[in-house]
Amino acid sequence: MRSRIFWILVIALLLFLGYGLLPVKFPDRKQDYDAPNTLFITNQECGCPCPNARVLKGKLVAADSILLQYPGLIVDAGEIELENFPPYKKPIADYGFIAFNQFKVKGHISGAYAVYCDPGGCKYVPKFTVESWSMTTYYAKFWLFPAWLAICVYYLFVLSAACFDNICAVQVMGAIYVRIAGQAISINCFCTIFRKL
Repeated sequence: MRSRIFWILVIALLLFLGYGLLPVKFPDRKQDYDAPNTLFITNQECGCPCPNARVLKGKLVAADSILLQYPGLIVDAGEIELENFPPYKKPIADYGFIAFNQFKVKGHISGAYAVYCDPGGCKYVPKFTVESWSMTTYYAKFWLFPAWLAICVYYLFVLSAACFDNICAVQVMGAIYVRIAGQAISINCFCTIFRKL
């Protein structure tokens, strides 16, 4: 009976970890940034009210109607305000995911975002509506698990080790990252489980 519980726990653990190790989105490594409005972006780092993305590669092309409507629009500023970008929405909306990844986005300029205004006029950066997006690096789904699910995986790991009694001592090391108050901390568990004689 104990061996059956062990294998059920191991299979459940492997399913959790297998799903958790899948990428959020499979990375797109094509370097087709010469196409208009195909951009390689990262999150904006400044804390002031400013556009939410920096353009690392790519060429922005604005329609003539947008350029006429916003004469102070700086198309080659290297910054854009993203609209309709799924990582900013739930269930992904996680600062670590957005801040530490770079993305490839395709879309069009739909308007302008005022950077600052003075009596002489306003300076604008493009509002970029995202039509499709992809990641450029691997990021596991496991990092987006809520804290309660990460703790469940951790205890599944410990329980499966506790049910394993085919050898005298089993040293188990598990590193599970649990999100508490928006920050990831590492919990390292070193357990030595001895079979009672």
